[in-house]
Amino acid sequence: MKHFKLLFLFLFSIGISSLLIAQEVKKATIVEHFTNTRCSVCASRNPGFYNAKKSRPDVIHVAYHPSSPYSNCLFSTQNKAENDARTRYYDVYGGTPQFAINGEERGSSAMQNVTVYNSFDNKTTPLDIKVNLYPSGSDSIGVNVTIKAVADHNLTNLSLYVPLTEDTVFYNAPNGENQHYDVFRKSFTGVNAISFTAPKLGENDFVFSANVAKSQIWDLNRLSAIAIVNASDLTVVQAGQSALFDATVSSTNSELDKNRVLLSLYPNPSSEVLNVEVDDDMIGSFYTIMDIKGALMHSNVITQTNFSINTSNLPFGQYIFKAGNRATAVSKSFLKQK
Repeated sequence: MKHFKLLFLFLFSIGISSLLIAQEVKKATIVEHFTNTRCSVCASRNPGFYNAKKSRPDVIHVAYHPSSPYSNCLFSTQNKAENDARTRYYDVYGGTPQFAINGEERGSSAMQNVTVYNSFDNKTTPLDIKVNLYPSGSDSIGVNVTIKAVADHNLTNLSLYVPLTEDTVFYNAPNGENQHYDVFRKSFTGVNAISFTAPKLGENDFVFSANVAKSQIWDLNRLSAIAIVNASDLTVVQAGQSALFDATVSSTNSELDKNRVLLSLYPNPSSEVLNVEVDDDMIGSFYTIMDIKGALMHSNVITQTNFSINTSNLPFGQYIFKAGNRATAVSKSFLKQK
């Protein structure tokens, strides 16, 4: 009887320990904001939104500037394709201001009250996200997104979108707004989000790395990267944000760089040949090329660190190159041009 009790206590303690280890984490709240610098309604509604948002500094925010209803909005013209693409993703193209909290649309009147975030509080998720922004050479900015499973889940058909934002842009806009917050600048995942398979509990993390070229119109010290994981119904599974960009950080000596797998694709856009460069650690692993809908277009085994892929038969459009082994996985988008 004594041995039975000891065995029971041992098994009970193991079970409790497992529950404590495999716990879901807090789900971040993110508001994706669709506005326009020539929209007078935006000028009247945005101040109330920002006043409410000030009391919730934990809420991640990104402001896109679609080309409709005003095509000559300054921020829209600086990156029309990607601003419009994210707006169309939520099917809100054509009117501003509009908002999506964790992928759920909310009217501009509701956003004037901080209680609009209450229903999204105290939610948990099995995925944890870490985002790091760093210098990549002298002319580019790199991002590293690590997605880890911290609890069991059955999540499928997920997408990852990684926008680069500028926390404050000072610009005297035609609609009277003079300060613009968390302005969307560039997407690390290309025009659209990329499809990916979330790791299961106990599996290796999913790692996404990409670079974008610096722009002279950006204030580099105000840049940060956001990672957004959406389910197929557009709801946000988890989100995360990096610290502000620090141009003095040496990626060569950082712990991040030690764990980051090299993946270089060129030329990008590609017309007939895509050249690929990877680390030695990736030799022997598989690579795949998928279209933006997740359809497999090509796959093979990596046998050397530098190789070329014939892309002449791929239709025009955006594609995702993904390579992975038992240690990690990396992916990067490229454009097949006509």
